[in-house]
Amino acid sequence: MKQSVEQALENMGRVYALEAAEMPVDWEDPLDVSFASPIAVKAEYVFDGKAVIFRGTIHADIQAQCGSCLKEFLYSMDIPFADAFSREPDEEEGEYGFDGEEVLLDKMILDEISLHLPVRFLCREDCKGLCPICGKDRNAGPCGCKPNGEVKKDNPFEKLKGLFD
Repeated sequence: MKQSVEQALENMGRVYALEAAEMPVDWEDPLDVSFASPIAVKAEYVFDGKAVIFRGTIHADIQAQCGSCLKEFLYSMDIPFADAFSREPDEEEGEYGFDGEEVLLDKMILDEISLHLPVRFLCREDCKGLCPICGKDRNAGPCGCKPNGEVKKDNPFEKLKGLFD
């Protein structure tokens, strides 16, 4: 995703708007996630004499799999951000670099998304997951297995019980 900042560089202090959406098809995707829709950026940017400052929100919809029950679901993210782009970026200050009169926002967007991804996706906060005995989705209802590990008679995994003894 590119943004021309030519006018901002000529008019220090003047605020400009940015609204764009792009599917990250050609992006190098180190996040190992699948985006369900284009990533949308709504922001304002201004040149302060040293750097072009972007402030706004990134919206991303990710096709995710629940870490407890393994169901596929849509995970939506709205990420507020404020990042600076400079021709002589200061890495310690977290600035991004740019040349010419266009800013490439891809790295900043992917950095912001990666910083806000959960360690483990959950389809809902109270997801009960799968039964460790029979494998049934406990969100759909009780499975009949007893909490102490006794298995109901029609458990298909019962035959594997003594396999490694």
